[in-house]
Amino acid sequence: MKNRFLIAFAVLSAFAVGCKEDNIGNPGKMLANTDKVSSTQNSSATVVASVYGDGIAERGICWASTNAPTLEDSSEADEQSGAGTFTLEITGLSAGTTYYARAYAMSADGNVSYGSAKPVTTAPYLTAAITTTTAAPGALTVNAKVAGGDPSWVVSERGVYYSTSANPETTGTKVAASAGGFGDFTVNITGLDLKTKYYLKAYAISEESGTVYSTESTATTLATPEEALFFDKLKAAKLTYGVVRGADTKFVMHYTLDTEAEKVTITYLETTGNKDAKHVTAEYTPNASFTELTWTAVTYGANTFEGIKFDGTSAFTLKGTAGLALTPTWTATEIYSLFTHSNYGGVTRCSELDKAAEANEHGSISAIWSNASLVDYVEYNGDRSAITVKGGNGKGYMYRLNTFKDNKPYIPITQDVAVFSFDGKYDDGPSWAMKDATAKAELTAALQPFLTFWENPKGVIIIQETTGRTPAQGLFNFYAIHKEDATWVRWRFRESGK
Repeated sequence: MKNRFLIAFAVLSAFAVGCKEDNIGNPGKMLANTDKVSSTQNSSATVVASVYGDGIAERGICWASTNAPTLEDSSEADEQSGAGTFTLEITGLSAGTTYYARAYAMSADGNVSYGSAKPVTTAPYLTAAITTTTAAPGALTVNAKVAGGDPSWVVSERGVYYSTSANPETTGTKVAASAGGFGDFTVNITGLDLKTKYYLKAYAISEESGTVYSTESTATTLATPEEALFFDKLKAAKLTYGVVRGADTKFVMHYTLDTEAEKVTITYLETTGNKDAKHVTAEYTPNASFTELTWTAVTYGANTFEGIKFDGTSAFTLKGTAGLALTPTWTATEIYSLFTHSNYGGVTRCSELDKAAEANEHGSISAIWSNASLVDYVEYNGDRSAITVKGGNGKGYMYRLNTFKDNKPYIPITQDVAVFSFDGKYDDGPSWAMKDATAKAELTAALQPFLTFWENPKGVIIIQETTGRTPAQGLFNFYAIHKEDATWVRWRFRESGK
């Protein structure tokens, strides 16, 4: 019995020594634990860590945007050495960015032990933005939104500054919303001058960010209730921009009304010569009762377009050649869906260039078509959408990642103008991307007309050629036309999934 007791005691003693080595350590044995990483700020994060062991000459935190930071990345040493728990604030971070932080312990001879890496995302900057503005006689209704920041922040006040001159936050008056906070809000500004242009900026106030402002926008108050009725009904009918069609429903012209500048821009495609896109801009004039907008007639072949008539209730008709009709183009959401992967509400397969012999072909079609036969949208890395172009002569594929905003593909669309931008390159992605430098250079050169067209910062006007089809149905043609250029291309959109 005594021998059994001694054996059991020896085992327990050995177990106890083992526990001491794991948790406290002998000289040269160190453990580092990353206990907690958190952030509610734009540029800093707080890390709580513990280190164990003997002979710890330095302890601290290292961090990076990759998931295995070391002392070769950014680091901060604690003021104390030795075993124990400590808290450090790491600064100089970028807003709205995910970092990985982990604790380290270093001996006097330079041996380092690391804890596990834990992610932390800094708060994005607080933003204020004006989303829409509706004009009335002597009044404006401004819809705006506060976003970004951290949910723990308190937005104590939000609203809109307005003025008849630029920089309304310094030259004008502010109207606060009924409550602070994040999200959408509406401000009604009354008692304004009739038919007057106002400058607007949304604002938001928080202790963490101070006062932030939106970009400046403008809006012009209306002169009479009749004017308000005309434009309200025009917007409701989705005819502030649209398509002029012939009796056979074929595309004739495209138009955009700029109610701020009181102008109309009419776009058509030449059928002879270079077959360029033509943009004609003219000032429009309302009649006294605001039942008509007229401008100098724009003539295209046998067709003229010189105004829009309103029946005073709901119907709008075209002033010009008999038999022509106004039809709305698709909404921004519908246009957006054409250029977004199906994971984000778009079509499964996007489009291909249309170079039929009977097509009203512009040189830009030939330049692109000869080197790029397909435009498609694919899922990338599980959560990204990419535009993919099949290169000519078997050169392979090139892709561009959509710019993202609020974790979704983002193509800014104002009326019928879509501004394309891409934040990815064709050489840092999936295995089927071009890897050989020479091949990539050849593909880039071959597809340069495509890149030049879509990445023009002036944007493009999207013109629907046919009617009666939805984006998901496909099987229709679309024109894409540079807003301030003669270049245009024509795409054949496929049926979804084919």
